[in-house]
Amino acid sequence: MSVFFLIGVMGAGKSTLAHQLSDSLGYKVLDTDKLIEQKYNSTISEIFETKGEEEFRKIELEILKELSNSDLENSVVACGGGLATQQAAIDIMKQKGEVIYLKVSEKTLADRVEENIEERPLLKNISPDELPQFFVKLLRERAKYYHQADKILAVEELNTQEIIDLIT
Repeated sequence: MSVFFLIGVMGAGKSTLAHQLSDSLGYKVLDTDKLIEQKYNSTISEIFETKGEEEFRKIELEILKELSNSDLENSVVACGGGLATQQAAIDIMKQKGEVIYLKVSEKTLADRVEENIEERPLLKNISPDELPQFFVKLLRERAKYYHQADKILAVEELNTQEIIDLIT
């Protein structure tokens, strides 16, 4: 059975790569953020706003548990950026498949999310000028989780095919 879980910070390219990898392999794509939005009939930002980050993290883990109990064979799972900051989530992902951390520099992350900053709940009170420092801090906080991945790929200098080749 082949299941790939793509983890990393917002802006790392998890969702985009998930679709490209699934096309290349003929796998199905699952995106935890999209599954949450469908189940709760609400956007991630709205859920964050109404329920708070702590409750949202519980919802993320609940969705992952539901996924892990379904047929994940031949799937690529794009995980929300914070999902992998829960040890229980890392444990489930490692049990069910291969965890791939898409590592991107703080500057590149800041550049990528700047244009849709208002859609990112964690960036609600962050100005574009503060983004690089925000990502330095966020990556430092999440490193112990992200570095448990089966593969850590520095992807910003690579094209899609090179990334797919490294994963497969």
